[in-house]
Amino acid sequence: MSDAPTAKPSFKPLPKPKRQRLRVFRVEGLFGKYDHTIPLRWDERVTVLHGPNGVGKTAVLRLIDAVGRGKVAEIAKEIPFRRIEVELEDGTRIEWREATEEEKKDFLVWERGIIWTVHFVGQEPVACIGVAAEAALAILQRGFTDLDAALAKSDFVANLYPMLAINSSSLDEVRRLLPAQRLVNELSLQPLFVRINRLDVPSIGWDWLKRSMSYEEHQKNPEEGWPQNPKTTLQAYIYRLADLKKQTTIDYGALDQQLDRTLPSRLMRESFEVLGLDALRTRLAELDDRRAALTSFALLAPAKEGERPPMDAVNEKNALFLSLYVADSDAKLSLLERFADKLEILRDKLNARLLNKRLDLTRAEGLTVLDHDGSTLPLNKLSSGEQHQLVLLVDLLFHTAPGSLLLIDEPELSMHVVWQQQVLPDLLEIAKLSDFDVIVATHSPDIIGPYNSLEVALSGKVTA
Repeated sequence: MSDAPTAKPSFKPLPKPKRQRLRVFRVEGLFGKYDHTIPLRWDERVTVLHGPNGVGKTAVLRLIDAVGRGKVAEIAKEIPFRRIEVELEDGTRIEWREATEEEKKDFLVWERGIIWTVHFVGQEPVACIGVAAEAALAILQRGFTDLDAALAKSDFVANLYPMLAINSSSLDEVRRLLPAQRLVNELSLQPLFVRINRLDVPSIGWDWLKRSMSYEEHQKNPEEGWPQNPKTTLQAYIYRLADLKKQTTIDYGALDQQLDRTLPSRLMRESFEVLGLDALRTRLAELDDRRAALTSFALLAPAKEGERPPMDAVNEKNALFLSLYVADSDAKLSLLERFADKLEILRDKLNARLLNKRLDLTRAEGLTVLDHDGSTLPLNKLSSGEQHQLVLLVDLLFHTAPGSLLLIDEPELSMHVVWQQQVLPDLLEIAKLSDFDVIVATHSPDIIGPYNSLEVALSGKVTA
């Protein structure tokens, strides 16, 4: 018999929940008087909440944001409600409700007073109450590889049963509690909340600034036009877009080195399409045009003499090498073009609205506005409406990842009616292009315009 110590069970985290889209959001007893049911406009990807002041449009956005971040118990302390329910893409329903006075007497629920229940499709509901139960589940969800053995043999884990409020023989109940608790805490809606005070507080927060390459660089080497200590969203976004541009060029450089390093072995394998001479000349000309466009956004340096294959050098002898060169160049430029496409949309949409000024993205700075005479215009000299437009577009294009849920509170702030009428067309275009969902809360009928099919009206009727 071996004297070697018995290996401890390894910890294995549960897999993250599958990213899901929100199908329906319901809240009952909002502020003790309103019930709202909000079916999302899935096909169009944009849902507009409309209603009189005081019915809770902003509160609904905050509740959805809290649901997506696993912070319902926290938000309940600020926004009273009786019950919340969400329905997800796969049919799973999750509800949170206020504990009864009798339930609040139990030490398991008294601190938060919120009870959640998960209704997986085709299964019995799974419920959990209170901070004690959640703490026990947090310990368990680190996950012994052999959960049965851990629950059967570990006195420490067995001591968690009272906190879980389950019978010690109910292993199946533990197995059902774990994924339910994980889903509630990490719903994977990826909300991004663009708040009313968005000119003062970026939707992505301020923490990223501590890791900003551009901010650190310009703190050490101040340059005109860069705020040393940004206090507004627009000032912060100067660094943000500069960071994104730098990271894109870093990724480009890494891919360039990788492809150059592996070129000889890939050339010998010939596992790529060898183009004909006419096709090669066409593709090489297209690459030159693409490089010129990227150079205009300062994503590539202007080409030097002798860096590109001359057209008259294309022949049968070098067709194999040039075909691989074209394929590699396409991969590298495509990486830059994904970022450049967003820059182009930002520039064109904003410049269509700016009067006697224009957004310039050809310089080192991430954001530069030029006045009618070509001089640099400080961002704080833009009108409030122009600043709101710029912030919204940057959030839409650069901060909302595919699969996210974007929440926008009152996009019409400080905007002329004509600009308000363009909000939904822009949202519809960008949301479909970038694959995310949007919920907008607005007072403005001009925002909705002809898009009545996107509207969800929130009633001011008080419910019993």
